Amino acid sequence: MAKLDKDAMTWIIVGIVGYVLAFVWITGPLGWWQGNRICREFQAMGLEPSGSAKAAKWIGIIGTALFVLGMLAVIGVVMMMFVLGGAALAL
Repeated sequence: MAKLDKDAMTWIIVGIVGYVLAFVWITGPLGWWQGNRICREFQAMGLEPSGSAKAAKWIGIIGTALFVLGMLAVIGVVMMMFVLGGAALAL
């Protein structure tokens, strides 16, 4: 159980470092995946997942969601540039 808590804390740190260094595109999904794995291992032992395991999972989920929203925003801006650029050429 101590190893699982240590693993969870590692993934919390990895997730936070990913936010700070803008690597959330990789640390988000990995943290989510590892957080789920750790929670499943706790449940397999008949225990409630620790707070750090849940936190690692949620940091990963939030990081993944922020990455997806950021990518959608970039795609939207690029599309608007093409639309507005095409409209300017039509004048």
